Amino acid sequence: MSMQKTTNKLKEFLAYLNSIYGYLASATLFFPLANQFFKVIPLPSENTNTWVYFATLSGAFMFFYQFTRRDTQEAQIGNGMIAFVFSIISVGIYVAFPYGILYATIFFVLTYSFSELAVVEFQKIYPIDPKYISKNPSNILNFVFKIIGALFTFFFWATVVVIGLGLIVLVIAAST
Repeated sequence: MSMQKTTNKLKEFLAYLNSIYGYLASATLFFPLANQFFKVIPLPSENTNTWVYFATLSGAFMFFYQFTRRDTQEAQIGNGMIAFVFSIISVGIYVAFPYGILYATIFFVLTYSFSELAVVEFQKIYPIDPKYISKNPSNILNFVFKIIGALFTFFFWATVVVIGLGLIVLVIAAST
């Protein structure tokens, strides 16, 4: 990749971050880690560190996933709003039932919401080529399918990384 392409990608990433939604997406990305110190939202009782790291990593995946699709799909405000409402509902459920998976879901969906809205703002500055625009309606079903697809992709790559690291550890252990 040439220096000019790299510089353009960096400028695009900074433009993606340079909106209120980009800042909010960044904050929700690191909030689970900061929450361990400040305890704004009560942490789950079981496997606290595991759920905090999972929430942070899945949020990071969603954050960068949304950035990578900035040129290929038209972001929709409706999906971001549906995700935001879903995350608020998840907070209410989490208060009643403080399970780790709900904790991770809150931050994953909240990061999705703000990342989607950041892409909307990004596409106002850098319009995408019309041949890439898909005309999917902004509805709850479309939102659910996007979230499920992103989760499957995340779990696939997380599994690949864990298996790869496990093999490396086995090779190192066998060689000593």
